[in-house]
Amino acid sequence: MLKNLNFDLFLSGLKSQTKKKILQEIAEAASPMCGVSGEALESVLLTDDDSRPCAIGQGVAVIEAKSPEILKPVLVISVLDHKVDFSAPDDVPVDIVAAVISPENDGSYHLQRVAGASMLLRDQDLCNALRTTKDEESMRALLLPVQKIQASAA
Repeated sequence: MLKNLNFDLFLSGLKSQTKKKILQEIAEAASPMCGVSGEALESVLLTDDDSRPCAIGQGVAVIEAKSPEILKPVLVISVLDHKVDFSAPDDVPVDIVAAVISPENDGSYHLQRVAGASMLLRDQDLCNALRTTKDEESMRALLLPVQKIQASAA
């Protein structure tokens, strides 16, 4: 199931103080990769986020967004420089955010990526290591071996 889990965009040290601003930052960074404007992607992220909870607990949120406007799927991992309230079920503020962004017709591929990101980010050792990273290359170095291991296990 997880053989398609590859992060496309690594963002570290996001400084926004609210969930809405964080989603705006993610949209701005990911929109060129998705083939849509930053405003269009922001609208999809904010609309989809309002319709379902995204915080999975232990300081992690996984946001999913699908739209016919999105031309290419993108998987984003972000580490915040502080904790932000995402109304998590365990009341722990979030400092790691994954965004699974897909075209409307991605069907099961989208669901596999959401499940894969959620499962991966339940690993507290990995999350703690991500929290100590200072830049995108460090994040990539942490996640690349995990992605390869999960791909070979699928």
